[in-house]
Amino acid sequence: MQAEIINDIKFGTIAPEQIKKLSVVKLNIPDTYNEDSSFLAL
Repeated sequence: MQAEIINDIKFGTIAPEQIKKLSVVKLNIPDTYNEDSSFLAL
């Protein structure tokens, strides 16, 4: 197996509003779990 060579790396900044847009997720199943991953019935 031959390793690939990385030619370049680009760094940039993201506006706080864009970070918020990227970090939001819609919950389809409102289940709640304990710290040990066991299900909590609400």
